[in-house]
Amino acid sequence: MGMDVYGLCPENKDGEYFRASLCVWGSLWMFICQHCDDILSHEEAVSGQYNYTATIGPLEAFLIATRLQTIIDSSWFKQNLESDPEPPSSDNSIQDIGQLEPIVRHFVKFTRSCGGFTIC
Repeated sequence: MGMDVYGLCPENKDGEYFRASLCVWGSLWMFICQHCDDILSHEEAVSGQYNYTATIGPLEAFLIATRLQTIIDSSWFKQNLESDPEPPSSDNSIQDIGQLEPIVRHFVKFTRSCGGFTIC
């Protein structure tokens, strides 16, 4: 069981589809909401956690991709990647930034070329 994310107007294959398990999606979406709280509305942030068919428009998707890429490229992210003191979570969510990093990179690739997306 997982979350399916479909591009609204994909420019290429990268923007057509993104899938994550529920545990992975929860961690990824929490990371996105923490760092893009000025991009997403409260309703989008809440509905994006669940299979409520949340739709994120093209501009928001572009802004999310840009913000996440900036974070990935930052010294803060690289420093935390090298030494994350956070112990593994017992709820199977990803709390180790090292585990989250490839997923964030994949989501950035998706959001750059999806033309907006629907979470379902």
